[in-house]
Amino acid sequence: MGESLNDLKIESEIKDLLLELQSRIGPEIVAIIYNPLREEGMKRQDSRFLKFLFENNRYNKPMLILSGHGGDFIPGIEFPYIIKSHVKRYGVFVPSTCGSALCYTILKSEELIVGRNTDITQIDPQFPWEDGNVYRAIKVIKDDTITDADLKKTARDILHMAEHHLKELCSQPCIFKYKNFAPQEFQHIDYLTAVFMNKEDHEKKITSKELLALEANLVPINESIDQLANDFLKKCQDFTIKKNVRVTFVSTIPIRLEGESEGSFICPLY
Repeated sequence: MGESLNDLKIESEIKDLLLELQSRIGPEIVAIIYNPLREEGMKRQDSRFLKFLFENNRYNKPMLILSGHGGDFIPGIEFPYIIKSHVKRYGVFVPSTCGSALCYTILKSEELIVGRNTDITQIDPQFPWEDGNVYRAIKVIKDDTITDADLKKTARDILHMAEHHLKELCSQPCIFKYKNFAPQEFQHIDYLTAVFMNKEDHEKKITSKELLALEANLVPINESIDQLANDFLKKCQDFTIKKNVRVTFVSTIPIRLEGESEGSFICPLY
């Protein structure tokens, strides 16, 4: 009974913080919070749930709060396409960490809200191989000591697909405003790829300076809202860890699952 009451207390605290955030940054919030203690991150079934969420709830211009280190880059690519198939515009708020595959969602947003702890890392496709190792596609291609032709080909195919979607998602409308150059200009595409995919370390941060050079629509948030968002994020992460689930979706519009007459604002999954 004590554990159940504690769960209800945490959910109530999350809801209170969500309602306060709603009054500060907009009426429609969808938070996607990955468990910081589990390495696997995004998985294919996340796309199915996101599609279900947007098909069964009428969002107009949602603000997505994202937190996670990435994961499978296929759902990462699918997320912004799913969202844009149901709404014309959306924003993204990153109170803390948004990494790798999860960053694709930022690219098609209208604005990116950033705070003092915002940490965005590069989109860096990795893939498991038959030898049991996980490889960075860009590293495999550049490493002359790797002679496995199949491994090289797989890395090239994966990187080509990732770059293709990176460029496609950065066509208008997107987070970049393109006031001083056209998105198809080679110089811009080359820099875009370098910033988002070609850094030496997998966890290398993308800086505000680099994003502004690409004319990204960055919106600094004031300190009180930033603190509120980080408090909300911490509660959601604690809930996700306690439930031992991989990801939790939170929405100001109640999430109705199949067969349910009433929805819940918080939905732990997997």
